[in-house]
Amino acid sequence: MVKIRLRRAGRKKLPYYQIVAADARAPRDGKFLEVIGNYQPTAKPHAVTIDRERATYWLGVGAQPTTTVRSLIRSTGLLHELNMKRRGRSDEEITAEMESWQAREEERRRKRLALKTRRHKAKKAADEKEPQTATEAVGEVQEEQVSSEAAVSEAQEQQAVTEAVSETEEEQVSSEETVSEASEEQVTSEAESKETKEPQTATEAVGEVQEEQVSSEAAVSGAQEQQAATETVSEAEEEQVSSEETVSEAPEEQVSPEAEGDEAKEQKEASPEEKEAKGEE
Repeated sequence: MVKIRLRRAGRKKLPYYQIVAADARAPRDGKFLEVIGNYQPTAKPHAVTIDRERATYWLGVGAQPTTTVRSLIRSTGLLHELNMKRRGRSDEEITAEMESWQAREEERRRKRLALKTRRHKAKKAADEKEPQTATEAVGEVQEEQVSSEAAVSEAQEQQAVTEAVSETEEEQVSSEETVSEASEEQVTSEAESKETKEPQTATEAVGEVQEEQVSSEAAVSGAQEQQAATETVSEAEEEQVSSEETVSEAPEEQVSPEAEGDEAKEQKEASPEEKEAKGEE
């Protein structure tokens, strides 16, 4: 496939291009089939030259121009001319149409150049006004800086006021905390005093219990002593009774010899039979 494209030539930072018909598989600056024009982008205005006969030939045999080459060919009016030939216009009509087309292109180019000059002048005027606008901008910046400093100072004052308020609140809170701590200390001291009193009452209770125990022991010992006294009394009474019994037995013993003497007399007076009976016994 044949393409109509640009081939770079020239030197560094000063290029110009050849419009060539080349194989689509060839590199940009490689082999080509034919040079059909030139393009100089560094010229003012841009210079485009095309061999209209050879360009018509390659376009007629099916060569495809690139986008850039198509725009360059359109600027020369070659595409417009080929379009009229396809429509079957006569040579005279084509010539008249091309003259009118060139006039329109010149008018368009003139307007484009006038617009460019106006833009250039506006840019130059803006560049001249830049120092004045720069001084105005500096003044505005200074005013903004002053206003910002004032705002910062106001903010600092407000911050100082808020800090003072917060300090007073903190002092109030600390005083309340000290009051609460004092009340807590008072409560703890009362609790401690109660605790100290409780051991004292406990010791008093222990003392009372001990006293009661001592009194109970004394009562028990008294009861034991009383019981021992009663036992001694009872023993004394028993001894007295026993002594009285011994005294009563002594007369009986005194009486017994007399009884024995009576019995002896009775035996002497007894009959010989009773004596025999007694002897047998």
